[in-house]
Amino acid sequence: MKLLTALLIAISLSAAIPSQARNRTLMLTRDGAFHDVKVKQISRNRITIVNNRQKARGKMKIPTRFIYAILDNDGSNVFFDEDGNQRIVPAGRNEMEGTILFLKNHQFFPIYDLRIEDEGLFYRLSAKRRDQYYRMEREKVFMVKHEDKHVTLFTNKYGHARSAVLAPPIENIDRGTPSYVSETDFHPAPEMDTKSLVDSVYKINPYTLYKPGILLEYNFQKDGNLDDIHRVSYIKTQVADLRAKDGMLVPYVMQMIYNGEHGKVSNIPDDYYEFMFPVQIDAKGYYHLTHNMMQDLMQVDYHKGFGVLIPGDLKAGMRLPCGTLTSVGKTFSGKSITLESTYKEWHVVGETNMKTPAGYFTCMKLRGLVYERTNGKSPTVYKVACYLAKGIGIICYDSMILDGRETKPLTLCLTRMQDNTKKK
Repeated sequence: MKLLTALLIAISLSAAIPSQARNRTLMLTRDGAFHDVKVKQISRNRITIVNNRQKARGKMKIPTRFIYAILDNDGSNVFFDEDGNQRIVPAGRNEMEGTILFLKNHQFFPIYDLRIEDEGLFYRLSAKRRDQYYRMEREKVFMVKHEDKHVTLFTNKYGHARSAVLAPPIENIDRGTPSYVSETDFHPAPEMDTKSLVDSVYKINPYTLYKPGILLEYNFQKDGNLDDIHRVSYIKTQVADLRAKDGMLVPYVMQMIYNGEHGKVSNIPDDYYEFMFPVQIDAKGYYHLTHNMMQDLMQVDYHKGFGVLIPGDLKAGMRLPCGTLTSVGKTFSGKSITLESTYKEWHVVGETNMKTPAGYFTCMKLRGLVYERTNGKSPTVYKVACYLAKGIGIICYDSMILDGRETKPLTLCLTRMQDNTKKK
């Protein structure tokens, strides 16, 4: 693993995937990275290449067991198994546009409408909606290159490149948890009043905040330094009300925004400092992530759908049900905006300790992707890490755009807690 890491650091600047049909050679390494190279020699145990983006480094020798394939439009494709054994296949045209499925038997081909489930990968072979879905077992898949150029790997043996996301191992997946949200995933209890729902939910899901009056302050950070989004440096949230609505427990959270000096952000309407957004929790304790503080600095008029369902019994390896959340509202300047956020591949990494300016917390770490589309434009893809603490909810939220240019995530970090409840 150390050898692979050193080699990948040396060639890391060539990991971008060309968007058009290629007339050059690509090397795919087993960590899920693509490298633009010139092949000098292929022997039984190693391949000698020149990195076209780092020619000053000269020739580099890489063990063949770290390589998945050499794709060459002007010659042949050469594939390697994990022992370094070679297989030569006529190249044809190695198109890299769209979503590409790479199998362990060295086949690769474009697919459409991909769904990654615990039972396997489901996809169509054309963009036609009426075409049938095909199923491929996870054990047969090497990786998927998505349309936005990030990849999902189905092995953790070789680590993974910065553009790659590791699919949870099949043996650690909670098969009782569905992968996509539907109406049947929600369990409202219209016969229960607010107190009954509070008592019931609190016993089941501790990973969110219920008590009205608890104020949480977050700031935006990048590489440990104070940052901002649209002139906003701090967000304060406070549960202003708690009630039963449509059979669900609904904490209404007041959101307040501030600049780096904890003052009002210039040219922002006053109602942004009184805006409340709801969080919904059903009778089975599923916390419905329905608002993204990290990217959605907008006044939401209404929303439909849910992002992620977070149960109370979080366990390492658990796959979380994902869906699409559509919010309609206004920007700081008063312009109408429709934001569609599709959550994919969210899973539980495990328990970890987290230090923030507000103190030390034991958290459950979640990972996933968010495809965010504004006013119907092409989506921006975010790689997210979310840390949840009992009785509080979000402690830290890392978000990094997968565009090949970002190297550090933007972090929403808890900086202060304050109990504003009135003592009777």
